[in-house]
Amino acid sequence: MKTITLAFGWFLYKLPRFGQRFLGNLLGFFVWAFWKRRREIALENVRQALPEQDAARIVRKSFQHFGGVVVELVMLPWIRPPYPHWLKSDDLAPFHEILKTDKGVTLLTAHFGNWEYLPIWALMGLPLTGIYQIQHQKTADEVLYMLRSSPGLELTSSRYGVKEAFRVLKSARVLGSVGDQGQGIRAPFFGRMTSFPAGPARMALKTKTPILFCAGVREREELHLKILGEVSLDQGEDENEILYNASARFARLLEDEIRRHPEQYFWMHRIWKHDEESPPKENLP
Repeated sequence: MKTITLAFGWFLYKLPRFGQRFLGNLLGFFVWAFWKRRREIALENVRQALPEQDAARIVRKSFQHFGGVVVELVMLPWIRPPYPHWLKSDDLAPFHEILKTDKGVTLLTAHFGNWEYLPIWALMGLPLTGIYQIQHQKTADEVLYMLRSSPGLELTSSRYGVKEAFRVLKSARVLGSVGDQGQGIRAPFFGRMTSFPAGPARMALKTKTPILFCAGVREREELHLKILGEVSLDQGEDENEILYNASARFARLLEDEIRRHPEQYFWMHRIWKHDEESPPKENLP
């Protein structure tokens, strides 16, 4: 399966950009048309978050955007210097300045834009370790691991959690984490208290290392890897308040980006499921 995926990725990489985008849009359209349950979840999410906007249009385009994410992910092993004209990146100096002080840094991203392309920064010289969730299906797990690690990204399983995160940050590396799905801290998100994982902020606070919010933002035919802001860890009188303020800051930064590009968010997951199924483990002020 890995050989077939690599061959298909090579074929996609050799296509002109309009061909790659066409196939991504087509894949997303078919998923939108036939996966009714996810379409309905996405519609409900958009109606709650952005009631003033055309939910049906945003959802259709978000599925097409996700089709593009899948196409680009399959191409990832073939992305090497000189980089394709459609791939842009911010200067990584903010990371390197922190690393020069022998501190680690957390790269916090979300299911927005193309989060799968931030590992390209490992190819650009950033000492990056990503936390990944093991897939239940063995073949899918092997293929995803191969694709995500192909730029030179070191991957560590989320099952090792705190121990591995501590090791990465203490060794002055960059810890990559996705911070918009999980249970832990409730913070305002589109006018509703929403659960965010507490792990990234707690580990950064424990190791006294900073957090940078980053995303791969699609801008017409280009994909731009961006550093979008710092998530401050110095606001609050105690640990609970600091963690809450950090999560609220991350939520605001993410919400701002989603409002600029609503079709680039992964609306298909149940954003508020933890509030619906059970109270969060923590309810910080």
